[in-house]
Formats: sequence, C-alpha cells, structure tokens
Amino acid sequence: MDKVFVDTAAWLALLNRDDALHTHARQVMKALRQQSVSLMTTELVLLEVADALSAPTQRVRTVQFINGLRRMPILSIISASQTLLMDSWTLYSSRLDKDWSLTDCSSSRTCANTSANVIGGFPC
Repeated sequence: MDKVFVDTAAWLALLNRDDALHTHARQVMKALRQQSVSLMTTELVLLEVADALSAPTQRVRTVQFINGLRRMPILSIISASQTLLMDSWTLYSSRLDKDWSLTDCSSSRTCANTSANVIGGFPC
C-alpha cells in the first residue's frame, strides 16, 4: 500500500472553502481514499493547522476537523518524538539559506524515514 504524507497546506485547503486549492484538495483526497492509500501526518502538522485557524470564528470548525482526522482509520498521526524534533532541528539549523519552518523540516524528516510521498507542502 502506498503511503502519502499530508502536510499543513493540504489540510488547510481541505478545511478552508475559500482556499484557492480547496476544490483540488477535495478531489485529491477523494482519489486517495478510492485507491486505499495509507495517509500520514504528524502532531506538529496538526498543531500548525490549529495555530493557523485559531480565531474564535474558525475554532469550532477546526476542532471538529482535527477530531475527525483523529478518527480516520486510513490516517496515521505520528507523534513528535524527541528524535524527530532533534532530526528536524538539525535540518533546520543546517539550512540557513532556506525559509523552511521547523514543522516543514519535521515533515521532511518524517517522509524520509517512512518513504512516503507528499501532498500539500514541503517536498520529501
């Protein structure tokens, strides 16, 4: 079974009807479900989604969305282990020429460690 890492941009596009990529993200997610693909994300990505949509007007929908993700049988949510955080920090601190966030670096390390493809963000 193929593994696909879903990054912050993809979750935000799915959740936000006003996002320019909303329709495309829904189509991609539907196709992935039909193909019985195993989805992956990290607690850090979900943290970033919640941070981006923390306004009171968005909070109820955001909570419902993330709680729904946690119940998805095809989605594995990878914890932010000390090893992942240190590997991410090493990448972050070694690439001073980039504008990658620490969450981007953790997504990259997760993809590299799991041989996952990526949608919606930092290339693996």
